[in-house]
Amino acid sequence: MPPSPNRPVSPVWPLLAGGLFLVLTTLVATGATAGFDRALEAPSLDPVGQLAQILLVIAVVTHPFVLIAVGLALAIWLARRRRRLAWVVAAGMTLGPLVQLGLKAVFQRARPESTLAWAIGQGGYAYPSGHATAIAIMTLLVVRVVGDLQVRRIWRQVGAALAILVVTLDRWAMSAHWVTDLVGGVLWGTTVATTGLVILDRTPGGRRELEVADSAMDPWEPPA
Repeated sequence: MPPSPNRPVSPVWPLLAGGLFLVLTTLVATGATAGFDRALEAPSLDPVGQLAQILLVIAVVTHPFVLIAVGLALAIWLARRRRRLAWVVAAGMTLGPLVQLGLKAVFQRARPESTLAWAIGQGGYAYPSGHATAIAIMTLLVVRVVGDLQVRRIWRQVGAALAILVVTLDRWAMSAHWVTDLVGGVLWGTTVATTGLVILDRTPGGRRELEVADSAMDPWEPPA
């Protein structure tokens, strides 16, 4: 089957996500979201209960370091045939979380009180969420990559949305983050991933790699 018709990656998405992130960041920095966050704070968990243990497993499996390692492994796999896309994945999965860590150091927002404060990922500052940032970058890039595996676009999108939802709900239920930390992380991750795809779409050969990733071609057939 030939590659899908040209579908440019719209710059509207990184502009929209980035703009919303800037607005939310300003509100968080000025304390305007404090009441909203407190109203939506998760109830306390029994730290030795079954639900807490399940949430901890999800938090460990989706830890940013784990997702970064998976993303870099994916980039290495892609480098054989889709080297431009591989660079976008590698850059997104490293630079995005690095900037997110820098933002945490700048804002130094305290986390909510939690009965699971001893758990992995509970230390440090809150805004924006590292888990939410990493899963957003990972899933939004994978939505384009797994076209090589002939997965229909709608199922890729549903899978990405569910992955982001599971991770953000997990961090909220653990009281690891305020709601706005999680929204900010998803917005920042979306900004990073879509910016990378827009840049790729406008580089020589980049559009072709995105078209192939959206097609049902043999996953190891090199682009013309």
